[in-house]
Amino acid sequence: MMDDIGRIGKIREKVEYAPSSCGVYIFLSGGKPIYIGKSKNIRERLRAYIDFSDTRETVPRIVQEADDVKWIITPTDDDAFFMEQNLIRTHLPKYNVKLKDVRGFKYVRLSMSHHFPSVSEVRYTHKGDLFFGPFNPRDAREIISAVRRAFGIRGCTDKKFNEFKRKGRPCLDGQVGMCLAPCVGKVKRDEYMRGVLHSIAFMEGRFSRVISELEKKMWKEAEKENFEMSAKIRDRISALKRALDYKRIFFDDMRSADYVGFDISKSKLSVYAVKVREGRIFGGYGGVFEYGGQDIADFIKTIFIGQYGGGEKKGIVVWSGGDGESVKECVSEIFEKYEHFGEYVFRPPESDAEKQIILIAKKNSFEQMLHLPGADPQKLRMLEELSRLLILNTVPRKIEVYDFSNFGGKNLVGVKVHFEDGEIIPSRMRLYKVSEGGHDDIGALKNILVRRIRDFISGKDIPFADLVMIDGGKGHFSVASSIFRGFKLNTPLVCIKKEKRNTRDISLIFGGGEVKPTEVKPTEVKPTEVKPTEVKPAGKLLNFILKLRDAAHTRAKKFALSYVEKVSPGGYRIR
Repeated sequence: MMDDIGRIGKIREKVEYAPSSCGVYIFLSGGKPIYIGKSKNIRERLRAYIDFSDTRETVPRIVQEADDVKWIITPTDDDAFFMEQNLIRTHLPKYNVKLKDVRGFKYVRLSMSHHFPSVSEVRYTHKGDLFFGPFNPRDAREIISAVRRAFGIRGCTDKKFNEFKRKGRPCLDGQVGMCLAPCVGKVKRDEYMRGVLHSIAFMEGRFSRVISELEKKMWKEAEKENFEMSAKIRDRISALKRALDYKRIFFDDMRSADYVGFDISKSKLSVYAVKVREGRIFGGYGGVFEYGGQDIADFIKTIFIGQYGGGEKKGIVVWSGGDGESVKECVSEIFEKYEHFGEYVFRPPESDAEKQIILIAKKNSFEQMLHLPGADPQKLRMLEELSRLLILNTVPRKIEVYDFSNFGGKNLVGVKVHFEDGEIIPSRMRLYKVSEGGHDDIGALKNILVRRIRDFISGKDIPFADLVMIDGGKGHFSVASSIFRGFKLNTPLVCIKKEKRNTRDISLIFGGGEVKPTEVKPTEVKPTEVKPTEVKPAGKLLNFILKLRDAAHTRAKKFALSYVEKVSPGGYRIR
């Protein structure tokens, strides 16, 4: 009993930090999927299972049997639906099969055990034949109709087939051209089986290949002036195209590639690849690995060449995680050594659509981190919420917070406090002595930021942050933006503006992008005209930001005190 409570408690804890994005969720038992579903809001959908507000009779059994839950984020609801169908077809979770049967979902069956296979819709699967699905009844009927019209596959039962074979005449479908009428010998088996193979390729998702072959055959018949046959093939192509749901296509050019995103946290590297086949998202794969600062390109190539590539011997890998030339070098070396692994092409994203897919891969790599033992899901979710508030492309895992202080109007100092995944990293904290004057925060900001960036460029203080936060207002933001532009840094920048002194009433002033360091140094820093966005955080996110700010503020005060020494009553001197 206690084991059940602990297991359900573990799942409940994971559900609370599930994403509120659309996607697919997977209940597992012993590492094997037992139920796969989709939702517009994964977190709310999973809560319905844990709280038993979903009243379906199978929900309690799923929750009681599951020992883990995972999820995959998708760009749209249509992609979630398409991925769900493919994952169900691949894993055949037992509760999906039961639910689909109850709700009337069907499989498309090819009876490969017969000399002339037929196509039909069925409720259950068994060994010996090929099954595709499950589909809702309407989709199943459309697919069967398209396959029969395009390739002339018979749809009759074996009993009917033998009956018309004895009669020596085809059924009505054979007479009107819906079937090739193998029962009366109108087609040889090898020609019939070519249509069956085309049907299999079509139902497996190789749409363009099938349509391309039919189009070639259509034009060949037209050149022979066999216009009747050419028109029939044209009608077959039209039937196939009608059966395809083009709303689920992400790329109109029907490209295929694996889009890679990664996330690094301390000693872990999370890599996730979104598989795109024929322009459609067909799921993904990846994992979390021990990371000691090695070249990420080596990790990526190992993942694709090893077992994570899904057994494929070649393909295109799209990623934006480093120097393209170094990637090419490491890939070419590995293939010279292991030719039997095939050939991959590594390249950066070439369009906004491809960048969007990589962002989905990055989000899923981030989600993988949440499942690690010892991870702090609450802090990671706060970072994700912060990225949404600031309209960032990625979650800021590394944050630097800057603050300034003085002692008695003198001894101006600054501090940089470094956070990773919401936790302070003491070894990355830096203390800056600015001047003996004490009130020029803007001057201190210029001094400290230029020194910090130069240390980054020289390699003394690396890596740079994913997000820079400064305790200050619009003036501080304008100056800091100018410095970043001078060094050609596109690092996201935020200023924490206090509306009233010593209160929780704050606003965030922000604007920025991704880090792109350069060795160009500014000769002079001048404020530039900027129009930043200003928002007010609230709730748990407000508390999280205040903790970051207060951590820097407390250390700045202590540092200012540490530089003075009391030498007499009321007298101090600078150390």
